[in-house]
Amino acid sequence: PAHRCEGEAAGGGLLAEKVAEELLRIQLTKSFVAEACSHALQVLISSLPAASVTALAPLLRARLGEVEHADMTPEQLELLITIDSTASDACPTYLLPANILTMAEPLKRSTSAHPRVHHVWDRVLAALARDGKGSGSTTLSSPQALKRFEALWSTVVEDNLLVSSHERKFLACLLLEKVVPLLPSASITKAMSPHMMRTLMNNMGKKKNLLRSAAARAMAAVTSAAQASPDTAADVLSFMSINYPAFDRATHSRTSQTLMEGLDAAGAERILAQAIQAYAAAPKNAPKGGEPDEEDESGGGPVVPTGPRAPLEAAYQLVARTWRTVLPADATLAFLGFLLHTALFSSAANAHIKTLAQERLFSLMESISSTTSAPGAPLGSRPLAPALVAAFKAADSPVATALKTASADKDKYLASPLAENPQIAWALRLHLLWDALEAQGGTLQPAAGVAAVARKGMWAAVKALRASSGEKGGEKGGGGKQAKGLTALFLFASVELVSDPAQAAGVLEELQTCRERIAPVKGSKGATPAKPDKSAKKSKKKAEEEEEDSDDEDEDPVAVLVEVLVSLLARPSALLRAVVRQAFRAFCEELSADALNVLIEVLNESGQELFVGEDEDGHSMDEDDDDSDEEEGHGHGHSHSHANGHAHGAGGG
Repeated sequence: PAHRCEGEAAGGGLLAEKVAEELLRIQLTKSFVAEACSHALQVLISSLPAASVTALAPLLRARLGEVEHADMTPEQLELLITIDSTASDACPTYLLPANILTMAEPLKRSTSAHPRVHHVWDRVLAALARDGKGSGSTTLSSPQALKRFEALWSTVVEDNLLVSSHERKFLACLLLEKVVPLLPSASITKAMSPHMMRTLMNNMGKKKNLLRSAAARAMAAVTSAAQASPDTAADVLSFMSINYPAFDRATHSRTSQTLMEGLDAAGAERILAQAIQAYAAAPKNAPKGGEPDEEDESGGGPVVPTGPRAPLEAAYQLVARTWRTVLPADATLAFLGFLLHTALFSSAANAHIKTLAQERLFSLMESISSTTSAPGAPLGSRPLAPALVAAFKAADSPVATALKTASADKDKYLASPLAENPQIAWALRLHLLWDALEAQGGTLQPAAGVAAVARKGMWAAVKALRASSGEKGGEKGGGGKQAKGLTALFLFASVELVSDPAQAAGVLEELQTCRERIAPVKGSKGATPAKPDKSAKKSKKKAEEEEEDSDDEDEDPVAVLVEVLVSLLARPSALLRAVVRQAFRAFCEELSADALNVLIEVLNESGQELFVGEDEDGHSMDEDDDDSDEEEGHGHGHSHSHANGHAHGAGGG
């Protein structure tokens, strides 16, 4: 009993010495109880008064002094740290960065406690936190403690445990779980070293792997810390999204999404700024922009990408998942402008990065086209974070300056009733920013002239629709709703000018024709009809041609619009298809018999190819049907699925 040891030690320490000697003897001869003996010695030392410990220390040191540090067992090292920590508040010299290599072998042997973490690690981590000031800190929060921890982790865990046996990798994963609560939020990523991340990625997604449970526990500790602190969430997510963008795919997990749930607005902006900074610092001549999921030649798993593609993709993933929730509207708009500038105006980006910027711009705008959430704060009311402004500057993108210009012009369009529609409000902001970017530098687009003329016509149409939406009775008669539907079509179709100016200009021209023909009909319901153009006299030949085409002129304009919308559904643009779905909702109350006939004819003639191409989530329904046929091995399932697909497509329309 400890109280007897204390009494005997006060009178000479004979019993304490005998107990200590016996425990040391058993520890050396009975390996299966070595750790228990070491723990008993710790209890003995902690129960003795300081004077008795001082008297007992020479005996223990004499026994330990016979063994070199590198040849110690984990239990002997544990005892040595216990004695030294009792005698001094400073970290023992053999755990300092200059000497930590000698501790690698004893700590590697600590797998004898598998599948637990050996108690020696508790003593080691506690000793690293000691600063010699009597503070008794148990966390690795001071700069000196962090420096000692980094040396230990790099030398022992990264360079020894994680490149060795499965048992040692298992121990390394459990150590990550143990140290996360001890580290400051900004330093957790220091424990997420390259070999550690590779071990997690190679094992978390494989149920039969020995290391799966330990890897999952380690990552769960990281995500738990992130959910408890927005700063931690921002630091870890930034680190992983830039350096390990394929983590979720490799581990079949939703780690990134879990981390994003812990973000606040400041953290989201900080990550976006770091991703843009990484993009600016990346070599622009990397093949294909630097693929994020390259495999190393040794087959050891994914390597850290070096090109600009990964940070650009990381920034996109962040914005795509947070623009509806925590990311400020101006930051979202600034990133849209950054993508637009990269695709059209940047001379530094290569063809692969320009294509990626186009694709990500369209993806975000497709998501925005179906939103029911307005941007919130007025454009320019919340300045961008300084770090984000600096990041755009480092990437040679003038989007921060252009955003201020767009904010100054916001009342020109955003004050209209049309801007009350969330989709229109976002699209108007993007086009105002586009104008501001174009004013600062010429576009590098091949068909810039075609795009400029088309955008000029788009603005003219938006102005006309703005005027019609504000007329008396417009909303009651449905005019306001249709004006918003047409405005959304013009604005979102104009985004396609980024990738294919000629084709997008043709779409805008068709929409303009429909708008002009629909306007008089809306005027008969309460709105003012569009005034005819009297600037030029018609020739006799022209009059004859128009008389011959009188049947076409009398065609129902809503039916014409439906034909245009159906034709847009056939185009290979997910953005256009998403906007068309919204436009159908705006005009469904106005559908005439002729318009319904158009839909019926399309469904009868080519509806199978037109409407079954993709479902609302963008997945190919035909491909899914083909896959199921191959698996089931009978042909009738295909025609049945096809028929279901037709019904689905018709219902969606």
